[in-house]
Amino acid sequence: MRASYLTLALVPAALVAQATALPDYTGILKTATPGVEDLLKEFRPLEALGKAEALMPATLPAFEKSDAKTSLKTSIAFSGLTRIYFLGAKAAAQAGDWEKAQDFCTKAQACAKLNYEGTREALTPVIASWNAAIDKADSFVKENGERIKALEAKPGRTDQEEVEYQKFVAQDKVYNTTTNKSEKNDAAKFLTANLPRFRELEAKAKSSQDLAQIQGFKVAQDNLTQGPKTVKALQENIEVTKAEYDSCAPKIEATTKNISQEAEEIAKGVKATKVKADKKSSIPKDQLQRVTYFENLLNTPANYTSRPAKLERMNFLFRLRHHVAGTPVEAKVDEVISRVRADQDPLPSKKGGKAKK
Repeated sequence: MRASYLTLALVPAALVAQATALPDYTGILKTATPGVEDLLKEFRPLEALGKAEALMPATLPAFEKSDAKTSLKTSIAFSGLTRIYFLGAKAAAQAGDWEKAQDFCTKAQACAKLNYEGTREALTPVIASWNAAIDKADSFVKENGERIKALEAKPGRTDQEEVEYQKFVAQDKVYNTTTNKSEKNDAAKFLTANLPRFRELEAKAKSSQDLAQIQGFKVAQDNLTQGPKTVKALQENIEVTKAEYDSCAPKIEATTKNISQEAEEIAKGVKATKVKADKKSSIPKDQLQRVTYFENLLNTPANYTSRPAKLERMNFLFRLRHHVAGTPVEAKVDEVISRVRADQDPLPSKKGGKAKK
C-alpha cells in the first residue's frame, strides 16, 4: 500500500486537500488485495487473475499535475495503480501466464515512470520554496531575536492602570472630535499636563505593531521547526516513487529470462519427442509433438516428486496448462490440478493410493 511508501503525516493538509478525477487506486488496492491473496492461497490463481484484471483501467490515465495539491493526490493514486499491476502480475505468474505477468510488469513500469516524473516535477518547486522560507526565517530569527524578546517582556498594564490609560484615550478622543472650544481646551490641558504618564502607560503595553512583529517571529520559528520536516517528507515522496519505478526493471528482466530459457528447453524437448505417424490425422506433426511433449511432462512422476512444496507443484501445473490450453490435454491437466489442490496423489495408481501431504 502507498501508506508504506509516501510519508504524508508531515505534509501540509493544504497540499492534499484537493481531489483529483482519478479513482482512488490505493483504496481500491487495499480493499481488493485480501480477496485476491485468499484465492492465491487456495491455489485458484485463474480466479485471482480475473479479480486483479478487473481493477485495471483500459488505458493508463494521464498524470494530473495542474498544481502541487493535485499532483500529490495523483501520485498516491498512481502508486496504488502501480501496485495493482504488480498484484495482477503475481496472479498471472501463479496462473501460468508468464507472458501476461510480463505485460503487467511493463504496465507497472510505465505507470511508475509517469508517477516519478510527475511527482518530481510538481514537488521540486515546493521543496525549493520551503528551503527559501527556512533560510529567510533563519535570518529573521537571528537578526530580531533579542528585540522580539524585549517586546515579549513588556509587562502590560494592570487593571487600575488600564482604567487610567483609558481616561487619557477618552480625553484624546474629545480633543480630536469636539467642536466645543471649552471642552477642547480642557482636554488639551489634561493631555499636556499628564503626557509623561500617558507615555509611560502606553509603553507598558504591546502595540498592534509589536504584536504583529511577535506573531511574525513565531511564524519564522515554526518554519524553522516544521520546514525541514516538511521538506524531508516531500523529498521522500519523490524518492519512493523512484524506488517503485526502479523496482520494475528487475521483475521484467527476470520474467523475460525465464520465458526465454523455457522456450529453449521446450524447443529441445519437442524436437526430441517421438510420435507415431498417422496419415489420417489432420494435426501437423510439430503440433502433435508439442502436445505429446507436454502430456509426457504431465505424466512423469519425477516432475512432482522433485517439487515437494504444493505451491511449486501447482505453479508447474498451471504453466503446463497454459501451454496446452485449447487441446485435449488441458482437461487432463485440470484433473491433476484438482487432485493436487485436494492434497491427493497427482498420478494415482489404477488401484488408488494414499494421499501425499
